[in-house]
Amino acid sequence: MEIHEAIDADQFVPFFQPQVSAADGRLVGAEVLLRWLHPARGLLLPGDFLQMAEQLRLVSDIDRIMMEKSHDALARWRAQGLIIPKISFNVSSGRMHDPGIVALARKMKSTDTQVTFELLESILVEEESDQFRMHLEMVREAGIEIEIDDFGSGHASIIGLTEIAPSALKIDKRLVDPVAPGSQSLSLVGAIVEIAETLGIETIAEGVENGEQAILLRDIGCSVLQGYHFARPLNEKQFFDYAYLPDRKSA
Repeated sequence: MEIHEAIDADQFVPFFQPQVSAADGRLVGAEVLLRWLHPARGLLLPGDFLQMAEQLRLVSDIDRIMMEKSHDALARWRAQGLIIPKISFNVSSGRMHDPGIVALARKMKSTDTQVTFELLESILVEEESDQFRMHLEMVREAGIEIEIDDFGSGHASIIGLTEIAPSALKIDKRLVDPVAPGSQSLSLVGAIVEIAETLGIETIAEGVENGEQAILLRDIGCSVLQGYHFARPLNEKQFFDYAYLPDRKSA
């Protein structure tokens, strides 16, 4: 089925991966992840179709669908007593100032949830224009926070961090995967956490796969954890059920 038809058939849906406090396991947020409920092929990940969507210039349309559906999910959860402190969306630097996307992010304030845009680490070295800074300021004025995604995968500088001033760094899964007692990866992640703390930036470890990693990351000061050890990406109902597990409810 073509992507145009999938949009018309309402087949793109948000899944939500929980983010928990490293200190006590409380639910503190969620990352929105795009999925296509394909009628013949089942649940498709972005890698299966996003390149085609970009070629067809449909990514902005899909972004808006994800934000609209996420807003609706947040509103339904709130009506049932569940408020998610923060929700994050993967947005490219070229689309983060899209008026439609910014307007939808503003709309989410009614759910008492902080909206965050995740930008790839590469923006710290690629985006230095006045136009980008203007777009960044516009996003912040709308009350949207900025996080740097996949941090540690590129060549970002500390100067770049101070200029962008993100609210959080999401430490790349490739750095988290090898974390073990006494490992070089643990020392490297610890150094990132220390720099972030110095700059007043929160750290989120992506791809946490087991309890040992969770404890090690907590002990070196990582603020928030995300990964299969806690939960895979969940649909709206699954996420609501997860949030109401013992000691999970955030509000």
